[in-house]
Amino acid sequence: MSKCIYCKTQLYDGSVIDVCRSCGLQVWGEQMFNAIVQNMEDARDSGDLYQGSITQNFNERPESKKSHLSLVQEAITQLDEQSISQKNSQEVLEEETLLQKTHQLDDYDSR
Repeated sequence: MSKCIYCKTQLYDGSVIDVCRSCGLQVWGEQMFNAIVQNMEDARDSGDLYQGSITQNFNERPESKKSHLSLVQEAITQLDEQSISQKNSQEVLEEETLLQKTHQLDDYDSR
C-alpha cells in the first residue's frame, strides 16, 4: 500500500495518485482534484498509466492493454491498407494519363 506524499496517510490499493483526498482538495481544490483523479483513472483503464513508471505498480498491466503482437499486427494492417490505397491512386493516375494522351492523339489526328 502506498501513502499520501503530503500527510503519509495510507491510501487504498486502487488509488491512481499518491495523494489522499483531503490533501488533494487542499492542494488543487475540488474541481481540479476530481479532474486529475478522473484523468488518471481513464489512463489506468486504457493501459497508459504506468508507462515509464518506476514505482511498485510498474508491472501492473490492465487487461485492456494490447499485446505487442496485436500492436504489430495493427501496424502491418495499416501499412497494407496504405499500400493498397497508394496502388489504387497510382492506377487512377495512370488511367488519367492514358486518357489525356488518347485525347491529345485524337486532337492531333483531327488536324
